Amino acid sequence: MSIAHRHSRDMAARHRVYHDSSYQYQVSGWQSLADNVGRGGSADQVHRAFMNSSEHRSHILDRRFNQIGTGAVRGSDGYLYVTEVFAQRGRVSAPSATRTVRRPSVRPSVRHRAVVRRRRPARSRAKAAAPAPRVLDLREPDRSVGLLLRLIELDP
Repeated sequence: MSIAHRHSRDMAARHRVYHDSSYQYQVSGWQSLADNVGRGGSADQVHRAFMNSSEHRSHILDRRFNQIGTGAVRGSDGYLYVTEVFAQRGRVSAPSATRTVRRPSVRPSVRHRAVVRRRRPARSRAKAAAPAPRVLDLREPDRSVGLLLRLIELDP
């Protein structure tokens, strides 16, 4: 989440959408990695644009990816800048497994916008440990990613 948020924040500051070629060095333990970036007026608009693009949709629906980090930041230009980083993690069957970075060959023509997700203040040590984070149901990836983007947009 922090990597995606940082990239969305950088895109919002520059008022332009671009891919970050350093993801492969920032994300650890991955077997496969991909990203979607864009900007728009709302999380729904960005998600619809991603789903209308075959390359972006393929990242969202690819069952190999079992982890996603999202970042959304509203820029001073009013656009929501969105970054989605998809990773496949887990045991590698052979020690010689290769890492591949999948990127769309064509940049999306639709502009997207991202919202920043802020963390809640840490609980005091006297209180009980925080509950385990909720896991999105990846059996319905389109619905899960769209819902996640809408929830992030609602976070102040």
